[in-house]
Parts: sequence; structure tokens; C-alpha cells
Amino acid sequence: AELVAMGALGSALGSTGQVEELRSLVPPMRRMLGADADPLARAGLDHATGWLQYYDGEMSDCLMSLDRALGGYERAGQWRQFSLVLGAKVNLLAMAGRHREARLLVRGALAVATDANDLREMAGALGSLALYCEEATASFDYSMQAAAVARRGGYGEMEISALTNGLEAAIETGEWPRATEVITTLRERDGLPELERDTALLGAALLAGYQGDDAVARARLSEVSSDSRDGAKHDLRAWFRRVSAVVALMNGELEPAFDEALAAITTDPSGINAPLATRTAGQAAVWMRDLHRARQILAEAGEFEGSWNQSIQRTVEAGIAALEGRPEEASSIYLSVLAGRRSAGDPFAHALVAVDAATALPAHLVPEDAIDSARTYLESIGATPLMAQLDSVLAVGSAPST
Repeated sequence: AELVAMGALGSALGSTGQVEELRSLVPPMRRMLGADADPLARAGLDHATGWLQYYDGEMSDCLMSLDRALGGYERAGQWRQFSLVLGAKVNLLAMAGRHREARLLVRGALAVATDANDLREMAGALGSLALYCEEATASFDYSMQAAAVARRGGYGEMEISALTNGLEAAIETGEWPRATEVITTLRERDGLPELERDTALLGAALLAGYQGDDAVARARLSEVSSDSRDGAKHDLRAWFRRVSAVVALMNGELEPAFDEALAAITTDPSGINAPLATRTAGQAAVWMRDLHRARQILAEAGEFEGSWNQSIQRTVEAGIAALEGRPEEASSIYLSVLAGRRSAGDPFAHALVAVDAATALPAHLVPEDAIDSARTYLESIGATPLMAQLDSVLAVGSAPST
């Protein structure tokens, strides 16, 4: 019974990032555990150990510990703890770049929760799908579904979590009025947990950066807690640096933008922030006409899975081709990505690719219809820094340096 209680404490310490307290808890648990310990006690130790391995960067060992904990909680019939560990495993698989496997686990969890009409688990599974689906537009939809289910079940914290997760997707798909609504809703909530407060601040900074309000963006970044800026959780540190990179890029600070985006990738190479950080770093490199940096970012980022993520990778490849003096090949790649973003119903990403193409290619290789639709769209949502970049490169008829 004492070990079970310690296991519950270890789970709480791990989920809240209290690493030193967790580190002092695990060794006595290990000493106390006998060979005949019941599955629940052993699962508690495996769960706590998995958290400690996560914070120490031992991801393979962590995954094995979580698998053992899942088996123990299942044998003990502890389904709430089982769900917590399953969620942790999904996040770990995604960090390892195993996104398809993570999605399969989440879809299975959603099916089980739906059959049982368990609104809490349904909301959690929908929220996880929002993080790991292939398109940002679908991510936003899943987040809003998760928030609605959580609200229906009276799970206020889960609703807030879903809203904060959907905030980034809303911004990155050009749903800026909806993003503003979410930010306003979160600010009006009393007693908002620090993590959700930081996510709202980062969303507000990201939106302000895209809208060209650098002062507001910097102010929101300065309000983010030290835990999110420099704490133990890799994904939060990467998220902070990714937003900082966008704010710098939109303010014309290309080298700092590249450095911050690169730091986001190296902090959490296979995490959910890596593709968007790659896009920002790739833009900074291409806008600087810096072939070395463009090649570096593609090497650091590795391979991405999913149509939206792969479009980011292909866009960086097109920029490299242009900078290497292969404009026709670059144009072909850009055209392919533009067509894919248009068919996916993703006008914001389409406009970003059009801006990159106009920056990297000779004017006669840039499709006029893509430029016209990008300018119209960016003007409609108030993306003034991106409009300025587009107009500046078209005004001088810029061609890539070789």
C-alpha cells in the first residue's frame, strides 16, 4: 500500500515537472519493492522511473518502463492510471518521430472511450489527435471537438487544455479571429494553471508577431514563466523558442530568427514543434540567401511524416535548389507544394510558400496566380510583415544569389 501511494506521488511529481523530488523518491521505491510485489506496486515504480528517464533524456529506457507500467496497471484493473501512461507513451512515440504509431494508439483510445461514452477519455483522445494529425486544419477541428466534449462533461481543465492546444493550430491556419476568441476566453478564466497561461501568452505572441505588432509580441514573451522558457520539459522549451523565432523573423531579424528556430529543433528534434521550427528556420535562411544555413536546417530536421509536415520539408528543399543555382527545379518543387496546399484547403501555408517562392526564384518563374492569391489572402487577415516581404522582393525582381 505504501508503494502504491508512492507510485501515485511519483506520477504527480513527473507530470508537474518536479524532477528533484521525483529523483529522491524512485531509489527508495526500488529498494522497497520485493520479488513478490503486486502488479500495481510494480507499475507505480515503472511509471515513476519512466518519468525520471524522460527528464534525463533516456527515451528508449523510458518507453520500456512505460510499457511495463501499462501491463501492470492493466493487470491491476487501474484504468485511470493506464490511460495516463498511455497518453505519456503517445507523446514519447511522437517525440521519437513515430507519429503514425502514436495516431493509431490514440484512435484506439478514442474508439474505446466512445463505446463507453466516457467523455473525459473522449476529450483526451480528441486532444491527442489534434497534436498528431497530418494537417493543421484538422488539428484545429479536433481541438475544438475536444473542448466541446470536455465542456459537455464538465471537465474544465481539459477544456482549457484543448483550447490552448487549438490556439497554435488556429494561428497557423489563418483562423486569426478564432484564435483571438480563444485568447480572450483563456484570459477571462480565473486561476488559469501556469502551463495553460504560458500557452495563451505564447499564442498571443505568435499572433502579434504575424500581425506585425512587435511590441506586443515581445511583451507577451517576457511574461512567459521560467519553467516554459528554461524548465525540464523539452516540448515547452522548444515551443518558446519556436515562437521567439517567428517574432524575430516577422520583425526582419533573420539571423536571430534562424538561431532560435534551430535551438527549438535541437531541443526537441522529433517533437511536434520541430516541423514548424524547420519552416521558420528555412524561411530565415532563404530570405538571407544563406545556402549553408538552409542545408544545415534540413540536415538537423531529418525526415518528417504527414502531408503538412512534408510540405514544409519540400519547401526548404526548393529554397536550397534555388540558392544552388537550379531555379527550374526549385520552381517545380514550389509549384507542387503550392498545389498540395491549395488542395488541402490551407490558404495560410499556401501564402507562406508563395512568399518563399517569390523570394528565392527569378520573377519569371514565380506563378502569378499564386502571388495574387497570396497577396489577397495575406491582406485579408492582416499579415503585414509577410505582405511587406512579398512586395519587397517583387519590387526589385529579385533572383537568388549563387
